[in-house]
Amino acid sequence: MSIPVFRPPPRLTTAFGSGPSRAGRWLAIVFLVVIALFALMVFRDVIVAALPGLAPIYAAMGLLVHPAAAPHG
Repeated sequence: MSIPVFRPPPRLTTAFGSGPSRAGRWLAIVFLVVIALFALMVFRDVIVAALPGLAPIYAAMGLLVHPAAAPHG
């Protein structure tokens, strides 16, 4: 009786052109960051209404916040 020997499966290599390239991944990351920053700018009134502590941060960047969204105090 012989003991079976474990052999790992052969290493798979990606075929040419499959999957995103390194530049494509960086482009996707930059795109997502730009979209997130855009959303933080466009929806700043809603964000400040939900999180009033962020109003001074927007003010420090020179961005106006609608008075109804600004903290009352």
